[in-house]
Amino acid sequence: MLPEINDLSEHMFWADMKVWSEINKMRNKDTKNIFDLFFHLHMVQHVYLCIWKNEPIDHLEKIEFHKLQEVYEWGMDFHQKNRLFVNDLDANYLNKEIEIPWGKQLEKILGKPPANSNLLQTIYQVIMHSTYHRGQINKEVRRIGGEPPLIDFIYWIWLSKPEAETIRV
Repeated sequence: MLPEINDLSEHMFWADMKVWSEINKMRNKDTKNIFDLFFHLHMVQHVYLCIWKNEPIDHLEKIEFHKLQEVYEWGMDFHQKNRLFVNDLDANYLNKEIEIPWGKQLEKILGKPPANSNLLQTIYQVIMHSTYHRGQINKEVRRIGGEPPLIDFIYWIWLSKPEAETIRV
């Protein structure tokens, strides 16, 4: 296990759960945008985990949820699997090149083939991507009358790295 990756992954789990906890208090609000954002956030997490583990991703295209609870449970599934992946991570593989299945689509956007990326870079991408979308979710939480939780990484450190608290959605 690599301490920095473990900390960042555990913070990602904790932060996701803090936001989910606030959303759970908002049962009578319009959470459609939150549903969509969390679905996307957890989809990206699952896709990259499959890529890292050399597992197919095409089954993920067929996933469809109708309730926030289903998206929450799917997010929990990612975090449990990711924790196992991170615990078994071998530092010797961090520089391993990761082939992105949507490289041809990126080539159209970039105007050239995407540069190579490695396992460590894609792990950072998932963590930062999740942070970005949690910010969007928190903005939506505030818009519909909730109070976004404080989920900064340094706040988590100051709290002595608490474990993620799962909830019942």
